[in-house]
Amino acid sequence: MSRILLVTLAVLSLLLAFVFSMSLLYALAILLFGLAVVHYLYQKRNEFFPAGSKSSSSLPVAADDDLRSLGIMEIKPREKKSTASDSTPTDEPQETAHEPVAAAQSTPSGSSKSVSATRPPKSHDLFAGADDATADFAPGQDVSSARPVKPKKRDSSGKKNRKGDVRTSGRSSSSNEIKAKPRAGENYIAVQEAEDEQLAQVLVPCLVSLRAAVNAHTVCVLSYKLDTTKYSIVGIVSKNGYARTSGSFISPVPLVSSTKSRNTVEVTSIGPDGLLEDAIGYYRENIAVRSVATARIYATAESKRFLLLADSFDESFVSDETACRMFDRYAQVIGPMLDMHYGTTTDDSTGSRPRREIIADEISNARAASKDLALALVYLNDAEDASEKSRSEIDYLEEQLDKLLRRSTDKGRVEHFGELTFGVLYRGNVNDVERWAIRIQNEATRSGNGLSVGVSVGVAMLTERHQGPDELRSDASTALEEALETGACTILE
Repeated sequence: MSRILLVTLAVLSLLLAFVFSMSLLYALAILLFGLAVVHYLYQKRNEFFPAGSKSSSSLPVAADDDLRSLGIMEIKPREKKSTASDSTPTDEPQETAHEPVAAAQSTPSGSSKSVSATRPPKSHDLFAGADDATADFAPGQDVSSARPVKPKKRDSSGKKNRKGDVRTSGRSSSSNEIKAKPRAGENYIAVQEAEDEQLAQVLVPCLVSLRAAVNAHTVCVLSYKLDTTKYSIVGIVSKNGYARTSGSFISPVPLVSSTKSRNTVEVTSIGPDGLLEDAIGYYRENIAVRSVATARIYATAESKRFLLLADSFDESFVSDETACRMFDRYAQVIGPMLDMHYGTTTDDSTGSRPRREIIADEISNARAASKDLALALVYLNDAEDASEKSRSEIDYLEEQLDKLLRRSTDKGRVEHFGELTFGVLYRGNVNDVERWAIRIQNEATRSGNGLSVGVSVGVAMLTERHQGPDELRSDASTALEEALETGACTILE
């Protein structure tokens, strides 16, 4: 019908062109005649070559045929055939329903051989060697019994080579999924715990983000006392299931240097020239980590010091300036978190103000009056043994130390800063503070009442670089740690 319409329009255009002498109408008539001829030829071609009339005999390999024309995408992989031969007779109808070439299974063994010889090779046969092609059949052997378990092994290796083949059996795909499940990725966390639930809500997310930022294996916050190497786990995040979730351990060596300045990160290797493997006792077993990064956390918790630690299997862990600065900033952020949990509440027994507020007031007054100010931390030397005594004995020692400090300090303010630890905000220059500290040490040694073991004194002088109470107290803590090691009064200016 469309061909007749095209011819009619062409004739009409030709007549109009003849009448009006218009060249465009001649061109339109020629175009319509051409379309009619093309339409006629197209219909004739469909009559001689109808769609779907291509017989199976046209499937053998031709020089210019692609893989799809060979029928490779229409044939199941080899393990389907082996599964059908190994299955029981009750499973054969189900396997036949999944096979696209059902004639090869319904014919006798001899005809099956001839069909498999003339049909195109399967996809894995194209990649198999000559030995593989001849190993499937023996002369006079039936096809259904000629496929042992060996083709399954060869097919599994073939699937590794054929990256584009996605037509795998259900068994092989499920095994691939099982193998992929242990691959947890870089963000897998095996352990994430803190001392209690309230602290875990704020501390654990911070440790998780730090571990991802520096690509660490384990990140933890440890608490310790000044003169011991016993560390307790405050919070921990680890990719290793052998990491402890709580408890304490004793390290043969200190995990952090006491002579470090504030806001610095120390990276130590594990080995003969660095830390011992036994030093990282937050694992239940020895883990072959290569580097450990540490930074002190400055909080106001009584009788406690805090340490931020991260380890890695990479020897160049936290080696550049950016990573060190990031690690140090996390230590500064975690400090106020621990203050909220431990150190910023008032003393229930005395109703005293938080120590940070007291230090801030003294700093403000000293700067307003242009006077010198020093923060001295005084620590009883046998505090480790005293901590094993009863509460009444500890209270007695603290009372005696408090009396000694108040009696010997005429230009300062004495505050209780922790168990057997006192802070003195001394108003004087460095020479006055030095004479006062030496006098305190001598009087404690000569006196009885449990103070004869002596005291350690660490002093930090207020300078322009101290922007607040935290900076001043951190320097005083650094001086006290050095005084515990050397036995002499230490003053940081």
